[in-house]
Amino acid sequence: MKVKFNNQEISFLKEILADTAFFALASRLKENEEIDIDDDIADEIRDLCGDEEVAEVQKAEEMGMVITARGRTAADLVDRLYQ
Repeated sequence: MKVKFNNQEISFLKEILADTAFFALASRLKENEEIDIDDDIADEIRDLCGDEEVAEVQKAEEMGMVITARGRTAADLVDRLYQ
């Protein structure tokens, strides 16, 4: 799967992948540079993003707020990594 990430997405990925085997991948990402990600790795990253999306939605609901930029970033990445 070929994907490009912006700086906000790269920062988000570095944060959520910090303690995983995929951090090396995240640390090599450059803004708007197309990279080829193995489908299995895309699935793993998408699952982690999905977990973050759910956590952000729940936090927003508890606080009576709309979803945060972090939650939107997670949702966008989940959608993109399904392609």
